[in-house]
Amino acid sequence: MTFKVFGGKLLARLGVFLLMFAFLCSGYAADVFMVSAAETADESGTEDPSDADSSAGVQEEYNMLEMPDIEDGTATERGLLSSGTAASILGEILNMLDQGERKIKDCEVEKIPDQIYTGKAIRPSVKITYLGYSLRRGTDYTLTYSANTRVGTAKVKITGKGRYTGTKTVSFRIVRKGTASSGSSSGSASSSSQTKTKKFTVKLSTASYVYNGKYRKPTVKVTAGGKSISSRYYTVKYTDNRGVGNAIVTVTGKGDYKGYTGTAVFKITMKKAVISGVKSNAAGELTVKVTGDAQADGYQIEVCSRKTFSGTIKKETLRSGTSLTITGLESGRKYYIRIRSYKKVGTSNWYSEYSTVRTATVK
Repeated sequence: MTFKVFGGKLLARLGVFLLMFAFLCSGYAADVFMVSAAETADESGTEDPSDADSSAGVQEEYNMLEMPDIEDGTATERGLLSSGTAASILGEILNMLDQGERKIKDCEVEKIPDQIYTGKAIRPSVKITYLGYSLRRGTDYTLTYSANTRVGTAKVKITGKGRYTGTKTVSFRIVRKGTASSGSSSGSASSSSQTKTKKFTVKLSTASYVYNGKYRKPTVKVTAGGKSISSRYYTVKYTDNRGVGNAIVTVTGKGDYKGYTGTAVFKITMKKAVISGVKSNAAGELTVKVTGDAQADGYQIEVCSRKTFSGTIKKETLRSGTSLTITGLESGRKYYIRIRSYKKVGTSNWYSEYSTVRTATVK
C-alpha cells in the first residue's frame, strides 16, 4: 500500500485508526475511541500546540462516527456498532489510508438477480466493494452492458476509473415473467420457482385443401400469450400433408422461445366427384356412370324423386368399376341423381363434395 498524510502526524493518525478498528470489532461505542486517543496523548507527555490542533481535528472528525441511541425493549444502549457497520467503517478507513492504485478484478461484485424481459434494454445497478468500501459509479468505475435486450444471459463490463484500473465482466439472466429465480443470485432458477406453460398458439392460412397429389403447406401465424412471434423464433414441420386425411403442423420454438411448442391440423379432402352419364335402359332401372378417380376407394350414389333430396332417398355404393345400374325405380318418373367419392383413411371414410346433380326419367 502507498500511504499519504492528510494533515498532522501520520503515526498519530495511524494509532487512532488502529484503536478504532480494535474497538469496532468488539462492538464498543465510537466515543470510546476518543477517550483512548486522549489517554494515549496524555501519556506521551508531548505539549506541541500544533499537535493539539491536530488532535482536536481528529476528535472532531471521529465524533461524526458516534452512533445514535438504539432502543432494545425498555433499555437503551448507546453507541454500539454492528459487525456490518464496523466492516463498512473499516473499509472507509482503509480507503483513506490506502491511496495507491487498485485493480477492479480484486473487487467484490454482488450477484445481480434475474431481470424480467421487457423487450427493451435492461441495465440493473451493480454493487461493488473493495475491502468493505463501496465504489461509486462514475467516480470509481463505469458500466457497459451487452446482450441485454433479449431473454438469455446478459453481460456487464466493469471498467475501473480514477485510482481503479482494469476491467471485470459479470453476467445476469433475463427471463420471462413467471420464470425468474426467487433469490438474488443470477445463476439457475430456483427449483421451487414456478414455470409457466411454454405453449404456442398456431393459426393456419387455410383449414382445408382438395387433394391434388402435391404437398400442402399453409402459412402459419404464431402467438404466445397474445403476442405475435417472429418466424426467426420457431421452425415449422408438416406431417401427412400430401394424401387425403388430417395433416399436422408442428411449431417448435428456438432462441428466446426455446422450449415452446404448438400444433394445428388441416384437412386434405377428395376432389369433387363427377357423373359422366345417366341412362334408363330398361323399365324401373337407371344406369349411372362416373368419372374415375385414382384416389377413390368407391362411390356413393343417391337417387331421389325430389331435387332437394328430402324424403325417400335410394342409396347405392359403387365399389369397383365406373358404372352401376340401380333397380326398383318407378317407371315414367323423373329422378335426381348425385354422387360422392370416398376413401378409407384409418378406420374412417373420407368423402368428397357431392357432384353436380343430374336428372333422368325411368322407362
